[in-house]
Amino acid sequence: MRADGRRWGVLAAVVLLVLSAASSARSGVSVRERICEAAQREGTLHILMHLQEVAEDLEKALKRKFPWLSIRTVADIAAPTRAVAEAQAGRHDHDLFYWSIPGVLPLYERRLLASFSEEETRAFDIPGSGRLLGGAALSVASVVHALVYDSRRIRAEEVPRKWEDLLQERWRGRLVSEITAVTNGIAALGLLFGEAWAFDFTRRLRDEARITLVPSPEIARRMVLFGEKDLHWTVLGTIIQRRERLQEPWGWAPVSPTFAGRFVIAMFARAPHPNAARCAALWLASREGKAALEEVSYSFGDATPGSPTRVRKEIDRMRIRVFLENVEVARRRLELYGRLVPVLTGQVR
Repeated sequence: MRADGRRWGVLAAVVLLVLSAASSARSGVSVRERICEAAQREGTLHILMHLQEVAEDLEKALKRKFPWLSIRTVADIAAPTRAVAEAQAGRHDHDLFYWSIPGVLPLYERRLLASFSEEETRAFDIPGSGRLLGGAALSVASVVHALVYDSRRIRAEEVPRKWEDLLQERWRGRLVSEITAVTNGIAALGLLFGEAWAFDFTRRLRDEARITLVPSPEIARRMVLFGEKDLHWTVLGTIIQRRERLQEPWGWAPVSPTFAGRFVIAMFARAPHPNAARCAALWLASREGKAALEEVSYSFGDATPGSPTRVRKEIDRMRIRVFLENVEVARRRLELYGRLVPVLTGQVR
């Protein structure tokens, strides 16, 4: 009898474990369904971000997944400042904020952001590394810095392999970039090589390489394709997109190490459509969402090791070492960036 009792006890424990596992699985599914069903009842989503071109691609991916969602995007290059000012004025028009980590920090520090729980991120199959700032931001895409060129005029074996190669006489006056891209890149590399390297490299880029600074990447791309410049310091995903989907003749140099900034999605604490915001943000940060974003544009590629994206595959193919940003790196990069800009622009010698 005692043996039978023990067997029944073991059997009961096994049944309880199975039921518990099944309950957990149903709970994960129900969390996702509950959020997105509530989102469908709201039916509206407002997103604040940086560039109109990126806004259109983000909206396209979301509409494919959620055709019932009415989406309004606002593109503003000064969006972090705008978001803080509007909150101070008592205006809460936006649901989601899509920006790089440094742009999200001022909102986080002022407690303007909601949080995503671990239960919610698990329900959407988001890895733990994708949940940042205590759940106030979710990692979506990476911006990998690269040197690109017109493959009709320049051979792959000619292009720089190290950042210092840009200082060679061959490239004097032949490099173009927008100030935010090149200075952010130098600031990040300065965290690897040291501040002394960053300031020396910036001065030499200005005085010896005679870099041309332009207001936008579109202008820089035209200058290279029209033969006015040879090299463009920019981001890899956009260039892959333009070569493979627009048939533009771009090549890129395997410069290593390089830097990858991270773009994240955050939800405003006083979002007017909180369920739509939560459903959309969690989906965008999920593996399914990232794959859907890359179908729209390679500029959304995730450079995280092991990621199946086109950008990550290109990094692995060229054996490039990537310095991937986290929150602490973002804080330090932002501070160094502010000190490098006056040097690059000639305001400080």
